Amino acid sequence: MIADYEGDPKTLIEDQEEGLYPTLCMRDIVVFPTNMTPIVVGRKESLNLVRMLEKKPDTIFCVFCQKNKDTESPYEEDLYPVGVFAKLIKVIKMPGTEQMSIIIQGLGRCQMKHLVQKEPYTVIDVKSLPEKWPDENNDELFRMLYENFHYEATDYIKSSANYSDDAIQAINELSSIHMQCNFMCSLLPFSIEDKIKMLKEEKLSERIMIAIRSLNKVRHLLRIQTEIENKTHYDLDEQQKEYFLKQQIKNIKEELGEGNASPEKKEILEKAKQKNWSEETAKIFKKEIAKLDTLNPQSPDYSIQIGFLQTMVDLPWNSYTQDDLSLTRAKRILNHDHYGMENVKERILEFLAVRALNGGGKSPILCLYGPPGVGKTSLGQEHRSSHEAQVCTHVAGRSAR
Repeated sequence: MIADYEGDPKTLIEDQEEGLYPTLCMRDIVVFPTNMTPIVVGRKESLNLVRMLEKKPDTIFCVFCQKNKDTESPYEEDLYPVGVFAKLIKVIKMPGTEQMSIIIQGLGRCQMKHLVQKEPYTVIDVKSLPEKWPDENNDELFRMLYENFHYEATDYIKSSANYSDDAIQAINELSSIHMQCNFMCSLLPFSIEDKIKMLKEEKLSERIMIAIRSLNKVRHLLRIQTEIENKTHYDLDEQQKEYFLKQQIKNIKEELGEGNASPEKKEILEKAKQKNWSEETAKIFKKEIAKLDTLNPQSPDYSIQIGFLQTMVDLPWNSYTQDDLSLTRAKRILNHDHYGMENVKERILEFLAVRALNGGGKSPILCLYGPPGVGKTSLGQEHRSSHEAQVCTHVAGRSAR
């Protein structure tokens, strides 16, 4: 965007005669009165118009914006009804292509009546629309609106990465604050619809009020976008931090020789794979095996935790054996392995007989009591291996099952 004019800017917005004017159709640019605007043209009708203007540089033409920028050959219904008169300032030929870069100067506003022709360039029948500029010295409301708009616009430009420092300089170098207002309306990232609303206003004060509201909307959307980006960056930073710390812990353990699982842990994990335990038990096992990674292998707690996990995987979870309640076989084994102790053998056989009669229901625990070395443990082991009964041996205050 270029903004520069020498002389009285009010001469630019003088009314033009009603009638037919050659027209330049813009895809997505709204030209405001008094603004100098660079444009790249490449469509056949537009190139034909520029070539005609080169031959007749004093020709006044019209500029209208399309409703849809993708329309290749716009007709009357494809154009917004309000545009501006303009004059050609400069043509720059672009080497290696048929496209041209031109600079045009916006004049007063115009209203489309109807499209007359499309070849060799577009011609539209238009009428002039008044452009009312307030007295910048005596109109206090306009002065306040201008100062507010100027402050908000320059502040937005400073905070945006899409503008260079030259943008603010270009605004301030304009001698007329009316031209500054129109220039800021073109420069700021308003939607085409909002710019057309501004262009429709004949009073510059009303145009500025629409621009201020539109700028507030743009800044609000920008704040929301910034908050979303900041939150996304925060979430990513937290994830990256967590990953980085885990990698550091892994590297430190490898340096200390703790990177690989200990043989005990590997054995426990292998046994755990074969266990048919419930989901709740599996969760407890995972929790307890995870504790192992937080303990120093040299600490006593590490050995205790290993012992607990070994017990977990050694227990027959949901694994059952068939009881052999044959009294004849039990009597033969007891007589073969143990001499004497007739009372004890008889009590064991009675215990098995009761188990056989009540269908394998719950039974009391047998407690073998006596001094060391009399055969309590061997009796219990044989009886348990043969019948899976519960046997307790008790010696000097210690018991074992």
